[in-house]
Amino acid sequence: MESPLTHPGISLVDSEDFGFFEISGTDATDYLHRQLSNEIRNLKPGAGVPVCYLNAQGRIRLFFHLWKTESGYFAQIVGTQRDQFIEEMERLVFREDIEFVDKSDELSSIILFGNSSENQLPILLEIESPAELLSFVDQDSNGIPLRILRLDWLQVQVFQLVFPRSQRESIENRIQHYGLEKDGWEEFHTLRVEKGTPWPDYEINDSMIPYECGLGESVSLTKGCYVGQEVIARMANLGTPPRLLRGLVFDESKSPAPERGSRVISGDV
Repeated sequence: MESPLTHPGISLVDSEDFGFFEISGTDATDYLHRQLSNEIRNLKPGAGVPVCYLNAQGRIRLFFHLWKTESGYFAQIVGTQRDQFIEEMERLVFREDIEFVDKSDELSSIILFGNSSENQLPILLEIESPAELLSFVDQDSNGIPLRILRLDWLQVQVFQLVFPRSQRESIENRIQHYGLEKDGWEEFHTLRVEKGTPWPDYEINDSMIPYECGLGESVSLTKGCYVGQEVIARMANLGTPPRLLRGLVFDESKSPAPERGSRVISGDV
């Protein structure tokens, strides 16, 4: 029988370079709202936002995505920042009832992207289509609990499928059943750069403030006080960042693309 899943317009990549954390406690909402750069208190279950945890100078200690769940919050963070997540987030916890639990060793994930990924996701996983307005959905796929994260990283649809690490073989067998192969990260990062989405350990580091690296959507200018807010508000209202993330196009037929970290100069400057 011919597979109902058509391959054009859909790609898969392993996404093992992620940390996943569950946050709970009666003071979780208030604490996160006071510490993080984006609006937290008004999040409803199924909704999420990109957020930064800043220092007093407005520079990025952490950048991650945060979703409201029925029982608390779920955080996803990529790259080396995941190793400092709990230490950083507990820095100002005193008597608050809040708990950060690292689920990274228990969870695994795969990223699915492409123009037809939303239509083919239910076929691949034998689930109902995720609600269009939700960016975080708990589903069950033949006894396998799934968390489906809808992300705005590329100009095409992106979903991250998060599941117990013990079920990874089952998920991979299902993917192989439909003849899909996991690609490398090159296509993903090419599309990411074309959209201008910054990435931790690449364009995002602790020397930058959110506006410098294109993370304006991760800060709120209307919420109450949070760490680094004064710098963010001053830059938003009185001036422009001293540097800005920009894309460059290279003609490799004339010269090879420079190595990562190379200086970019104009003329003799």
